[in-house]
Amino acid sequence: MSRKNRAPKDFQEKTKKKLVIDNRILGIILAVISLATLILPLTAVVNGKVQSKLFITTLFAASPASFALLSMLGRYVFVAFAVATIVLGVLTAIKPEKGETFIPYALLTLTCGTAVYFFAMLALTAFIGARAFDVITLAVSVLACAGYSFLLFKKLGKENRFHFIQYLLSVLFSFLILLSIGMGKAPKGSMEMLVIVVFALAGILFVFNAVRVRFKANDKISFITYIAEGAVALIAFLVALISSMGALSFLLPLVAALAVFGQFEFAAIRKKHMDAVAADNANQDTGMADEFIEEQPQPEVAAATMSDVEVSEEGYHIEEYAEAVAYTGGPVAGVEMAEEVNKTETADYDFYNTKSFDAFIATLDAEERNQFTELFLLRYQGSMPEIPEYVVGGDNREFFRKIFIYLGQYRERIPSGLLTKMYNYSVRVS
Repeated sequence: MSRKNRAPKDFQEKTKKKLVIDNRILGIILAVISLATLILPLTAVVNGKVQSKLFITTLFAASPASFALLSMLGRYVFVAFAVATIVLGVLTAIKPEKGETFIPYALLTLTCGTAVYFFAMLALTAFIGARAFDVITLAVSVLACAGYSFLLFKKLGKENRFHFIQYLLSVLFSFLILLSIGMGKAPKGSMEMLVIVVFALAGILFVFNAVRVRFKANDKISFITYIAEGAVALIAFLVALISSMGALSFLLPLVAALAVFGQFEFAAIRKKHMDAVAADNANQDTGMADEFIEEQPQPEVAAATMSDVEVSEEGYHIEEYAEAVAYTGGPVAGVEMAEEVNKTETADYDFYNTKSFDAFIATLDAEERNQFTELFLLRYQGSMPEIPEYVVGGDNREFFRKIFIYLGQYRERIPSGLLTKMYNYSVRVS
């Protein structure tokens, strides 16, 4: 194996080892932060008074009769999410290779737990006339949400910026709804339960949107989510207006409704963009197909005439064929036996560290292999979320199909010579 071919593989192994170490450290950090939030002094409402106490000591403390359910939500949901974050952090430390799966959800659960506690305590302290902010849970929530957003942006890539903007708008929506509750005055009578319902729905929608956008849910699910957000904003506005919770409490739901409208608008823009990309790809595919057909040498076929065909006077007869018998004798003088070709050694194929023969990669020269490796195996030039992973020696028909569906997005990255071979191969296997 040449040094040139070995370098990308060595770099990939070093990068993988570094990623494993980084994931293990990050998992431990997340677990420690979650554990720390359970034992740090946080804002609490004890016996109707706002105090700064160790969180564990407030778990079973008496709450105001009014909004006791909200107090319970704040404390026990916080504990549940903190424990979930600790578990995910420990799992990441034990199996760092699974960090790509565990770490985003550890950040998400840490965000949810600390955000629920912050807004629940903000609402409780406002309702008893002593509004107080818990800086620790607010800071942890903001940092964890920023970390999750960063990982989400990396996973989605620049090609899915519309999905990411919709996610940011959904975060803004939940934040405004929760803030409208926390900054408002205490409602009276039956409206108390509605406030708690709005609080819970805003939190559930945040979690659902954070997971939904990660997997790029279809448009129907997204549309239902937007309708639900609009309904929550309307309920929050009406509750604040009827209960006289204050100007801020009924203005913030209106701003949240604008965030919902923005999600609708970006969904429409994204659909137009995808339709334009699909049309552009279809035109490029048609052009490439026409160009490929024109480049192929067409065999000359002479037109046959009746005068060129000689018919025997004896007429037609059916030929009889004997079954072929396998030759079992030894070597025949003057005849060279063909040597068996080891396919795995075709053109330095051990560069891909596999014992499986890959018909496409075997057609590439050394330079094209390096190009293909950097683009589609190591993805050095950026993520391609729409394109499936290429499995060396496996069934990659879906890979080649998706490449030419989304060719408009990635055409500039792929050298012309490599693209031509990819197209020729995809035509043969399709």
